[in-house]
Amino acid sequence: FPIHGDAVPWITHGLALESVDRYFILYPNPYPKSAQRNQRFHAMPFFSRLVETMKTGSTLTLATNRPEYALEARQALQEIWGLRLVEAGLLPAAFEARTHFEKKYLARGEPCWNLIFAKP
Repeated sequence: FPIHGDAVPWITHGLALESVDRYFILYPNPYPKSAQRNQRFHAMPFFSRLVETMKTGSTLTLATNRPEYALEARQALQEIWGLRLVEAGLLPAAFEARTHFEKKYLARGEPCWNLIFAKP
């Protein structure tokens, strides 16, 4: 079932290990300053808990309009967290937006990256 809320405490305290089939992290705060790098989802120690709650074969979809964030997250999710990249690409302009951010970015013609990872 979908949850709209602060993921960190909800996942940490509300989910059992290997209980999740799919995660969607859509347009997280990119914390663009170099000094904020450790606040990005894929750089937080919390991410280990998120991976622990994923079932084998489950997926994590990450969407962003920031090319540097997409590249950094792609590398981290594979190299640090051991997830397998299943799909990576730009959303087409006619894509049915999943969030108000995505709707705004697509309407402006901004590229939106969609990355899908699986837990081996």
